[in-house]
Amino acid sequence: MGAGFTRLAAGAGISVLSLGVGMSQAPVAVAAPTNAVSWTNANFHGYATGSEVHLGVLPTSALTLADVEQAFSGATTSSAGLTNPQLSEYKAVVQSAQAGTVKAYGLGSGLEVGLGTQLSTTDQNQIKLAGQATQLAPPNGGTASKQVGPISVPGVVNASLLAGHATALYDPQVCPLGQPISFGTGDAAAAGVLGSGTTSTVSTAGSGTSTAQSSSETYLSSNGDGTFGLSTRASDIIAPVSVNLPGGALSLQIAVQSAGGINDPVSLTAKTTGESTGASLTFSTDDVLQISLVTQSSTTVILRTPLTSIGKGGLHIPLATNALASDLTQLDGAASGVAATLPAPVGSTLSGVLANSSVSSLLSTVGATASQITSQVAVLSLGSIDVDTYPHVIGQAATDAATPVGGTAASGSLDLLHLNLALSGTIAGTPITAVPIADLAVGHLETSANLTAPITCSLPVIKTAKPTAVTAGQTFTYNIDVPDPAKLDLIDCNLDNVSVTDTITDFQGLPTFTVTSATDTATGARGAIDQVSPNKAIVTWTGLKYTVATAGQPPNPPIPLAIGLSVAATSPSGVITDTAVAQATTSSCQGGAVGSTDASAAAGNGAALTGSYTLNAPSVTAAAPAATTPATAAKTLPFTGAMGGFWQPIGGLAALGIGAGGLILVRRARRLN
Repeated sequence: MGAGFTRLAAGAGISVLSLGVGMSQAPVAVAAPTNAVSWTNANFHGYATGSEVHLGVLPTSALTLADVEQAFSGATTSSAGLTNPQLSEYKAVVQSAQAGTVKAYGLGSGLEVGLGTQLSTTDQNQIKLAGQATQLAPPNGGTASKQVGPISVPGVVNASLLAGHATALYDPQVCPLGQPISFGTGDAAAAGVLGSGTTSTVSTAGSGTSTAQSSSETYLSSNGDGTFGLSTRASDIIAPVSVNLPGGALSLQIAVQSAGGINDPVSLTAKTTGESTGASLTFSTDDVLQISLVTQSSTTVILRTPLTSIGKGGLHIPLATNALASDLTQLDGAASGVAATLPAPVGSTLSGVLANSSVSSLLSTVGATASQITSQVAVLSLGSIDVDTYPHVIGQAATDAATPVGGTAASGSLDLLHLNLALSGTIAGTPITAVPIADLAVGHLETSANLTAPITCSLPVIKTAKPTAVTAGQTFTYNIDVPDPAKLDLIDCNLDNVSVTDTITDFQGLPTFTVTSATDTATGARGAIDQVSPNKAIVTWTGLKYTVATAGQPPNPPIPLAIGLSVAATSPSGVITDTAVAQATTSSCQGGAVGSTDASAAAGNGAALTGSYTLNAPSVTAAAPAATTPATAAKTLPFTGAMGGFWQPIGGLAALGIGAGGLILVRRARRLN
């Protein structure tokens, strides 16, 4: 650009530069890896999604007759744009296809129900009670929220509250720090789904806005060397869940709580650094899991254990019919009884499937007495419960362990508790054709992060010159703002130990100047002035601080710095250039709309940021030379008949000579006479 300015100035004069030119830069930290790239040039993709409860009724490889996502959330981000939809492991739509300009997307939903959902496509659930809360960026639009409750839709849902919230924040030049890039959360309180009358297939106890909750987010995390990686995180707060098994003869109760009985989240985090090492996949919890089987006459705790004690192999608990109540004559209708608890057309379709299976006919041949039934049903299975705390490869079996790749990729999925409800086994030695009834996951967590190189983030700085054109002998002021007022929403952290080094020199020509003042106009703090030469000066501030505004309040104004300068009266024409370099360390990050306890807040603390801004202004015009006063002309005497000038004395002498000669001749003539 400098060469272009030179040619322009040579052809049209320096005055065309009077408006100045600003350039924003993001210098790489000294300790940063050599392959680090700026946020603008970063290549990344990541997503996270979670469901407090996922239920699929009659699931097949192609479709599910009924799909339920309770307390459902999702968050995605991609430097290339979100043009492709993102599906969960259960084919729930986490993010629909967007324009290529959209780089961040958040989703939150209290409850979604789909009927006849195609799993091989991006077919979305039709019933979104209270609507889905979605937010995309850019442009940045704050938080989207949807809420409803209490609500009752017979056969579908009853709940005291359903809510969803979503945020997204993206700028092509400045990293979002101390808060998520994208975030979604879904809440469901005292919810029951797919019921008939007062009985629900799945119900959640409790009340309030956070009884059952799922949250998903993507965010930047400090690598500790001046660069950042991409992290994604899904977490669930699991309320006590009750699942009514076929016929209502048996229910499964699940509780995931801390020792103190307060709901705490379980979370799965995928972290990348973009470097050769450092990627990780981490499941985090301090909760206790309790599973109970409840019949009409008793409650049996079949498992109570800290989740941290469950090893890589997980737990497999078969559900055999010998755990039913002693009066097993109900089993004659257990297979078809599940249909009665589901809304049409789900129930009628399930009844048809069961009627055409071998289950009903085999059960009817067992005999009329309870003893006969008891002797036969011991080998009849209703499915199994699997508990897992180690993530597996997304879309693969739970035994296919997920492994991070170097520092560039990490992804995995897990179901804290997975109930596979299916009728199978043998009766009187005759195998029963397996009938899948329901697929239920409690605490579904899924995360993925990919980053090709570590990211450098800049501290946004801006400066202006007033005026932008001066004449030699005049004064002007540079104003510097740290951070840039237009970017205050991107860094939700305090900036500590802020230093600003401002270098002023010539961009074109040789204008000369003197720095006369350097002040923080908010606090009065003065900068150190080093007038290196008539063409160069360096101004330095140290120990400054920017305090982020309290969450929910308008942003605090930036640090305002002002530098006064005087252009020498004898200065030649030209253009002055000024580069301000600012450095700071982040602290007390607030997590944006999510809050200070969010993982993105902690990941933004202690980050070292550097940013600069170069301004080519003002233009200087040399002062015009002082007007020259002409010499006083000799006055001319009035003409008196004399020649005047140089010949006047000569003429006089000649006249005297002639007169004298005439007098001599007269005297001679007299003597002769």
